[in-house]
Amino acid sequence: MLLSLRVIHFTSVYPRFHGDVHGWFIEELCRQLAELGCEVHVLCPHDGSSPLVEESHGVMVHRFTYLLSRRGNKLTYRAGMKDNVSLAASGVAAILAAAQLPSYLRAAASSLRKLIRKLTPDLVNAHWTVPQGLISALEHPNTVITEHGLEFKGRVLGVSLAPLAKVAFQRARVVVVNSRYMREQVKKLTSTPVVTIRMGVKPPRVERRGSEPVVLACGFLIPRKGFHHLVAAFSIVKRELKDAQLVIVGEGPMMESLRSLARRLGVEGAVHLVGKLTWRQLWSEYLRCAVFAHPALE
Repeated sequence: MLLSLRVIHFTSVYPRFHGDVHGWFIEELCRQLAELGCEVHVLCPHDGSSPLVEESHGVMVHRFTYLLSRRGNKLTYRAGMKDNVSLAASGVAAILAAAQLPSYLRAAASSLRKLIRKLTPDLVNAHWTVPQGLISALEHPNTVITEHGLEFKGRVLGVSLAPLAKVAFQRARVVVVNSRYMREQVKKLTSTPVVTIRMGVKPPRVERRGSEPVVLACGFLIPRKGFHHLVAAFSIVKRELKDAQLVIVGEGPMMESLRSLARRLGVEGAVHLVGKLTWRQLWSEYLRCAVFAHPALE
């Protein structure tokens, strides 16, 4: 046994079933920590169908509900909490999203508090700063915040997240980021130590499928991911490289608009919107492509 820590990973997304890609990189981290000898627990929101408590690959997963009806928990997963609220821009959807957020915050804080009392963990690793990092930093003195993006610089329901992130960073023991640029952004808000650790993964054994001129991109199909710019840029590439293909993995509200854009640009036969894939299928696409494109705007 290399490590004997008891750790709670507190996250807004975690795989709900075999092959689910939501939070799979967090699952991989937890699995490898368990293999090293850590006692690993995960606290995440319930999606309406997964077990409330289950053991998976040596990791205990605890899911909390934040509404009376489990089937109504729609704030998390899909595009992620911040974007799910932002995408509900008007009407009933906006009212429901706004109503669910306070319920989520109360349930998340209460569930973490109860789990900390039950397990007395050595540390809590909160994934994403707001709200998980803030809640954890208020509940446990040994909080590690892992920030996977720059969502903490945005706004939700008109409220700036940066002041909340600053409080979370200041109360955390350490902040982990995955790039030098993110480290610079976090350091502007806190004197807490910030370390850069890139998220490694253990790829499955799959064979390389070829060397075609394939461009691959993946993510949730929403405006800030920039897939419309990628399709437009690909149409220029297609003029010079006639057999080029663009594969976009993921689902989301922009699916039809991206198909329409490809038709308008005359590249609909070379742009493949394949929807959601399993982790193993996605790795096969990684091995097949000649270029991986990440067109996110933020």
